[in-house]
Amino acid sequence: MICPKCGTENKGNFCIKCGAIVKDNTLYQINTKQVSTNTLLETYFGLDYNKIVMKPANIFGGIFGPLYLVYRNCFIGGFILLFIQIGLGFLLLPVIATILPVMKPISTYLIFAIIIFFLQGSLANPMIINHAKRKINKLRKKYGPNREIIAKAGEPNFALVIIFILLVVLIGMLAFYFYNTY
Repeated sequence: MICPKCGTENKGNFCIKCGAIVKDNTLYQINTKQVSTNTLLETYFGLDYNKIVMKPANIFGGIFGPLYLVYRNCFIGGFILLFIQIGLGFLLLPVIATILPVMKPISTYLIFAIIIFFLQGSLANPMIINHAKRKINKLRKKYGPNREIIAKAGEPNFALVIIFILLVVLIGMLAFYFYNTY
C-alpha cells in the first residue's frame, strides 16, 4: 500500500515514514489533541477534584493541617506547614498574650488555634494543587499522559501519615533531649 500522505510504500496499516494510518488506500487521522492539565488533575484527584481544585479553602486542611497534606501525598508541604505552625507559635503566642493580657492562657491558645485553622485551611488546597501539577508533569515526561498511573499517584496515602507522625515525634524527642542536655 502506498501512503496517500507522503507516498511511502508500506506493507501494513501504518506508514513507516510519517506514522499515518493507512487502510485500503484511505488516510485516517489520529486525534493528537493535547491532554490538558485540568483533565489530568481530575484524574489525579478523582472524586475529590471539586473539593480541592474548585474551592479556595479546605476544612480538612484547616483541622488537620500538615497531616492532611501528607495524606494527599504532599510530604514536603506537610513539613513546610508544620514549620509555619511552629514559627507562628513562637511569634504569635507572645504577641497575643501581650496584646490581650487580661485573657487567660486558654483564651490565648484558642485565638492562636483559630488563626492557625484559617491559615492552614487557606494554604492546603494551593499547596496540594501545586504538588499535584509537579507530580503530573514528572509522570507525563516519564510515561506520557497515562491516566492509570496518574490516578494511582493521586490516591491518598494513610501510611505516609503514620510515617510523618513518627518522624515528628522522633524530631521532638531529639529536640527535647538536646534542649535538656545543654
